[in-house]
Amino acid sequence: MQKGNRNGQKQRYISIHVAEKFDDIRTLQNILPIADFTYEPTEITVGELVYFNSTSYDPDGTIINWTWNFGDSNMAYGEFVTHQYNNNGVFIVNLTVMDNDSATDSIEKTVIVGNQPPVADFTYDPEFPIVNETVYFYDESIDVDGEIISWWWDFGDGYYSDLQNPIHQYSAEGIYIVNLTITDNDGLTDSVEKSLTVQKLNNPPNEPSNPYPTDEAIDVILNITLTWDCSDPDNDPLTYDVYFGNVSSPPMVAANITDSSWFVEMLEQRTRYYWQIVAWDNHGVSTSGPIWSFITLGPPNNPPYAPVITGPNIVQMNHDYTYMFQSSDPDGDQIRYFVTWGDSNEDVSDYYPSNTPVILNHTWITTILPIMILKMTATAEDDLGAKSTTIEKWVVVVWFKSLQMAYSTPLQKIISNKDNQNYQRILNNHYQLLQILLK
Repeated sequence: MQKGNRNGQKQRYISIHVAEKFDDIRTLQNILPIADFTYEPTEITVGELVYFNSTSYDPDGTIINWTWNFGDSNMAYGEFVTHQYNNNGVFIVNLTVMDNDSATDSIEKTVIVGNQPPVADFTYDPEFPIVNETVYFYDESIDVDGEIISWWWDFGDGYYSDLQNPIHQYSAEGIYIVNLTITDNDGLTDSVEKSLTVQKLNNPPNEPSNPYPTDEAIDVILNITLTWDCSDPDNDPLTYDVYFGNVSSPPMVAANITDSSWFVEMLEQRTRYYWQIVAWDNHGVSTSGPIWSFITLGPPNNPPYAPVITGPNIVQMNHDYTYMFQSSDPDGDQIRYFVTWGDSNEDVSDYYPSNTPVILNHTWITTILPIMILKMTATAEDDLGAKSTTIEKWVVVVWFKSLQMAYSTPLQKIISNKDNQNYQRILNNHYQLLQILLK
């Protein structure tokens, strides 16, 4: 039954018959609830959170239940609810309310969910390509409510591609604007632009050279400006790291300087200093120069004493032998040894404190002769470059197990076995020397 109210609106009633007694029946009327709701935002896109707010009321009671049907097979309960649509389209939202007398009312409203556009993005590798280097482009675009169905790349040099992940090479250096335009399955598009810098092939700096003081210079003053020359084949600007100290692998004392000079002061007298320059171009590529050295001014330097050589006089070919070299320096300087072995091989030891025994090993390789008499030499040099006199040592190198075997074997048998008259000549010519060495 419907009646008009004083505002001109119609109200709906439901008749309820209540029997207080079997002979007394009264009729009561319940007014139906009024369903209504609002939602925001009013322009909805896929994945966006939508707030649904019931504005329903009951003129003569209270609403105790709200049932929502969002039109996409999802439901919710409550006076205020939220929902997200996973697809675009037109959806009929229904709200049904129930009052405390179990009376219900429903309302429907149309909700339009728009397509969310895709978001274009990409990366590329390498970050700083050079001319004619292959650049790999990677699509990183997304579409939250569908799929991307086309890609259009503009590489900024007159070349294009419709691949998702293309590759490209640039034939000239420069800065290029790369544009990617994508289209999703609903026809919406998005674009993104990024700049890409293509560099020419970079060459490392030339090796630092022309040092001052010159390498191995002596009597260098104690306050001095080190200088050097260096250039870059690409004419790139250069910076330098300076390594300096009194050890053969000097530490870095300056970095990223722009001048090809470095001032050092208060150096020690009669001391060897080492220095090295590392040149860097503006692409992060470096070239290390050689390690130079010089000796500062000071009292005269005395050379080491002549070294003593300790080791066997007679050795067998293709066996390793140990020799000890020892010298002292009147100034207490460190010493190294230059050794020749008489077979075109040479060794140079590290520096050691004065009067320290130094061990070097050597193996004489097989030759066509059964016996060789070779001259070893040893020279001591201090760390300021002063050298001792050279000491000689004669060594007999044989292919026999011992020289006694050579003399216990008849010469004629040796000659006949080897068919070489040189053996007899060697043994005869050096017979007296061999006798001395055998004692």
